[in-house]
Amino acid sequence: MAFTRGAQHAAGARRVWSWASRVNLSAGPHTVTWNGRDASGTAVRSGAYLLRVRAGRDLGVKKLVLLR
Repeated sequence: MAFTRGAQHAAGARRVWSWASRVNLSAGPHTVTWNGRDASGTAVRSGAYLLRVRAGRDLGVKKLVLLR
């Protein structure tokens, strides 16, 4: 189990959204939903984004494309 946190970054490495679990999550698949808005609630533009997820010492990075 590990506390988990993640962030969405625009292609220029600017963080647009982040989240953190408030409890330890067990191993296995989990779902996080991003509504396509930044931290202030403004809809972000179509484009490439990076999703960074850290669980304990592990770090995963995935490329995402948002099309509006």
